Amino acid sequence: MVKCGHRPHISLFHLVLEAVAAKREAREAWRVLALMRQSGTKPDVTAYNWALRSQITLQSADSLLKEFQMVDAGVAPGKVTDPSFVNVHMWNMLLHAIIASGNPQSALQKAAEMTQRGLAPDAVTHSLLLAAHAALGDQTEVDSLVSQMSASGVEIAPAYHRWVIEGYAQGGLMLRAEDTLEAALMSGTFHPDMAIALLWKYSKAGNLSRVLFWLQRLSALGHKLHPGMWSAAIDAAHKAGDTDTADALWRDAEAAGGMRLYKEMRRTSRGGGWHMVRDKPPRSRDAGSTVLDVTICGVGVALAALRAEAHDLRNKSPSAFRYVFMGTRMPLLVKNEVIDGMHELGLQVSEVPGAAYFYKIAVLATQR
Repeated sequence: MVKCGHRPHISLFHLVLEAVAAKREAREAWRVLALMRQSGTKPDVTAYNWALRSQITLQSADSLLKEFQMVDAGVAPGKVTDPSFVNVHMWNMLLHAIIASGNPQSALQKAAEMTQRGLAPDAVTHSLLLAAHAALGDQTEVDSLVSQMSASGVEIAPAYHRWVIEGYAQGGLMLRAEDTLEAALMSGTFHPDMAIALLWKYSKAGNLSRVLFWLQRLSALGHKLHPGMWSAAIDAAHKAGDTDTADALWRDAEAAGGMRLYKEMRRTSRGGGWHMVRDKPPRSRDAGSTVLDVTICGVGVALAALRAEAHDLRNKSPSAFRYVFMGTRMPLLVKNEVIDGMHELGLQVSEVPGAAYFYKIAVLATQR
């Protein structure tokens, strides 16, 4: 559009940058800002906010902030200018981007630089600092900052509960993570992402009882369980060697429509193979048009799904089968463990000709 001489409204650029931020496509954000300037539209604060959220490294986020300083000051990018033009909101976006990239120590250094430049931290800044200290597992600094916030009447900014909970979970401060999640539930600011970080931390530690506690707690409060929550629970049961619980959780998740692993599949344009329609739920579970996609599953979830399939196949005719998809994003060790699990379930596994990463499973005659 821009190359043809059109000048899109700035709101269109905002929508594109918002989508780019959701996918964390850092280079694409820079390209969109360049297109804005090329079209004669000056990037505004909103554009830079979304662009900052897309950055995945400290260097790129810092560079973007410096560019905004120059543009905001009316100086062309590439020339030196006084950094004092940037407000606390933009600094918060930088801190957010650094924390999201997994570099809490650098976020603390940048926060110190912000105060040195005369900008007073607000509730969002305090929330991000709390998330950074928590991610580092620094109980002393966390306690100190919580006390300061309480004395000043500063509460965690609602939109940043998730990052604080993730920080606590990452740093192993599980009691504080649970308290913060409970506070979000009671204040009405809960979002599924807040619980997912906590549940996965417990899942990886093999703490099935706490995962099940929070599933029941969220359900009792009327919250729909996210696929990530079900996955954490099933994988926790798998780690605990509790196959019965893993299978029961799989059935509950399926009944609630919570896993979404079955995808529609279609013939390729040449008709010689299949491809999977990733973002379209299947109209049915018909074996000839539906595939079970276990590419991004943990081993526990994949095996629970396959145990359910093996059970169904044994109750069908000897010719019954199911297609399974294991794409390039699936780690080789996980893929091998899943394939071994299929064989242990008495399933015959074969690659599908002309359909990369598709496998066909059926029950061996001797296992019926």
